[in-house]
Formats: sequence, structure tokens, C-alpha cells
Amino acid sequence: MPGRSNHPTRRTLLLAGLALPLAGCGIRLERDAPEILGIPTLPPPADSTVMQDTVTRLRQVAGALAGQDPAAWTAPLRALHTDQADRLTRIAASAGIEISAPATSSSSSTSTSSPQTGTAAPTTSPTTVTTDPAPTSASTSGGSAISSGATASTVSVHPASTTETAALTASAVAAAAAATDEHRPALLATLAGHRCGARVLGATDLPVAVGLPSASAAAVLEPVRLAVYVAETLIAKTAAKDRTQLSTLLSLLTAERMRLRTEAGTAAKPEQLSYALPSGTDNPAHTRTTMARLVHDCATGVAAQSGAATTTGAATRLVQLWGDLTAAGWQWGQAPDTFLGLR
Repeated sequence: MPGRSNHPTRRTLLLAGLALPLAGCGIRLERDAPEILGIPTLPPPADSTVMQDTVTRLRQVAGALAGQDPAAWTAPLRALHTDQADRLTRIAASAGIEISAPATSSSSSTSTSSPQTGTAAPTTSPTTVTTDPAPTSASTSGGSAISSGATASTVSVHPASTTETAALTASAVAAAAAATDEHRPALLATLAGHRCGARVLGATDLPVAVGLPSASAAAVLEPVRLAVYVAETLIAKTAAKDRTQLSTLLSLLTAERMRLRTEAGTAAKPEQLSYALPSGTDNPAHTRTTMARLVHDCATGVAAQSGAATTTGAATRLVQLWGDLTAAGWQWGQAPDTFLGLR
């Protein structure tokens, strides 16, 4: 039998001749096209990996929260994470990113220590601690509203809080910070949602960082200053026996004001001696709605700075502050929308 020729075939020469001018004109094949010599295929769309990882994480955490007491925070948190995953999937599709369907599992046993396993939250009895009031109503300034959570004046330290904290990995924050400007805010909002979830589920030992860019800190500082001023005014008008919930909120706001002032540095505006009080402040019946609205404004102010959190340090601080303020607003009755106040 004659040996195989080492000379190129006519077909190969024709394809090569076609490839050279096409490559010179900047033509690229579709990502799923067969490989042709000399014509590169398109790379994956930007943020493909972080978008897929984020949607997967959200669905796994939502699954881990399934089956909990519907009167507890786990039900609205599951709705929040599911809504975020659905919205991110649509955003990804519009950018040409295909999100893989979540893997199904035949096992019904669950664990809250690692949301990556897709396991359910533990059912052991939580420990109750006094904290900010849980919501009795829900409102939102835009987007999909998430329903209210628990209705008691105390929030339990639920074992499922570890599911939320486990999702807040340094690698997830770094990946979100490194995403494109188009997708970074929504990705950071999902992480702030986990921080918020940990807070409303009763976690109290969460880390607090400092690292916002000075301009971002200065912008957020202004609504926080107003909220502190109003909270102090309301406490002065409230009987001592009824000040516990307001005092807890004021402690959070005062601590954040101090951190933000440090981060802002010379970018901070001089602090005003007094502020115009919102309408209804003189009516004790409006205390809850007044503070819920003010804290929501603080969280929305943080959301507006999410595009500037391009480093891991800045993103870590932003996620923590955004989540904590969203949780406080939610506990006072202001339910978040899908991406926690993003405009």
C-alpha cells in the first residue's frame, strides 16, 4: 500500500488561504464554532465565572434555608436569595453568559456550615437574644419587595446564620470586586444580602473592616449623621423604659459614623450642629417608620458606592456596612428590594 502523503491537501490549502485574510480583518468564529486554522474563537464573556459562581451560591444558600419555620427570618431570606439568583441569571443572559442549571441532589440531609453542599439548615432550637425589633410591615422604594420576617421584638440566634456567614468568603468578595463595572454592583449586593441574612438571623460576632475610599465614605457619612441625630432626638423624647430598641440602633449608627469619619478624612464635610427633623418625628407612633426610612436611606447611600469598590478591601468593607444597614432597616420594617437599594 502506498505511504501517506505529507503534502497538504487542496482542502487544507483553501482553508488556510481563506483564514489569512479573515484573521487580518479581525473576524472571529462563534464560541461554539468548529476550529479553523488561523481564525481564533471568541473568548468567554466577561464575568462568566463569577456570575455562574454567584448564582450557584445563591441557590445553594436558598436551598439550605428551605423548610424552616415560615414565621422566622429564613423564609424571607430564601425569597431574597432566590430572587437575586433569578435576576442575575437574566442579567447574565443579556450579556451572553449561559448560567448552568443547579445540580439536583437525591439526599435530603443538610448542613448549614457549608452552603456549597446545597444542604438544609439545622433544626435545633435557636438561642434567643434581645436585638433590634423585627419587622411588622414591608415597603420598598423600587424593585421586587421581600416580605417581612419575624414579628417578635427579639430575634433568635438561628443555627442557619452560619449558612449565610459561610457564603461570605474572601474569594467571593475578591471576585465580585474584580468584576466589570456593569456587573460589580449587583454581585456585591448578593454578598451584602448574605451579611444581612446573618444579622437578622441573630449573628453578633461578625467581623468589621475599615477600607472604603475616602470619597465613598464621605458620601455615606451624611445620611448616617442625619440618622444618628434623629435617633438621639427620639431617645430624648422617649421614656427610659422604652429606649432599648432605639439605643441598640443608635449604637450601630454611632459606631459606623465614627468609622466613616475616619475613612473619609479630609473629604468629609464639617458636621452640622443640627438637622431638620423629618415630618412625624414629634409623633411617637411614627418612630418606627421614621427610623426605618432613615436607615434605609443610609443603606441606599452605601449601594450607590458599590461601583467604586474595586479592591478586595473596599469591597469587604462595603459588603459589611451595606448588609448591616439593610438588616437594621429590615428589622425596623423597611424590607429590601432585590438588589438592596441599587438604582
